[in-house]
Amino acid sequence: MINSIENLRSVKEVHEIILKAKKFFYRKNNEITLIIVSKNLSLKETKKIINQGQKNFGENYVQEGIKKIFFFRKSKNLIWHFIGKIQSNKTKIIAENFDWCHTIDRIKIAKRLNFQRPKNKTPLNVLIQIQTESLDLEVEIFLKNLKKLVKKILTFQKLKFRGFMMMQKKEFSLEKKILNYIKIKNIFENFRKKNKKIDTLSIGTSKDFAIAIACGSNLLRIGSLLTKSN
Repeated sequence: MINSIENLRSVKEVHEIILKAKKFFYRKNNEITLIIVSKNLSLKETKKIINQGQKNFGENYVQEGIKKIFFFRKSKNLIWHFIGKIQSNKTKIIAENFDWCHTIDRIKIAKRLNFQRPKNKTPLNVLIQIQTESLDLEVEIFLKNLKKLVKKILTFQKLKFRGFMMMQKKEFSLEKKILNYIKIKNIFENFRKKNKKIDTLSIGTSKDFAIAIACGSNLLRIGSLLTKSN
């Protein structure tokens, strides 16, 4: 948990920090959505952020996410994103309770989410997570496999394919991170040209949001930036 509520920046302060990067890189203010990563936030801290008008929250762990989803179920218009690694035995919980899933990396997981998504819910918004290691593979082989996964997901009626997501490794140099973000940006743009419904590029965290904004991110995952010491 974060040390104390007093140690939290307000959502407005976080937006102001990000706004500086948007202006520097000539990005429009309304074209980037901010997700608050709430895995280290208590229910009290999360409530404070909700009361400040924040709607999008990201959870890395299913059980922690479910606890918050149920606790805040009466709060209107909250959007819950699952952004952690997906275990096959947890797909049902994700499909039934979350609004977005960012980390699909294989057809098996997509099939399970589609099958387990309740019919009375809107389609689950999904992103394909591109592993950084994949970008170092033979380009033709990588793109062939990616196209196959995208094509399959687009056939699922209870999933809504929105785009791509990437997490960078902490040990990567700034140059490596920028190169990876440029690569995924190009992949995103190539797919979007063929399907305008593909509209989301989820790259960038508290550690590298500025370069992610420069490289075209329109969905940021912010966690540690909430803490005033960061």
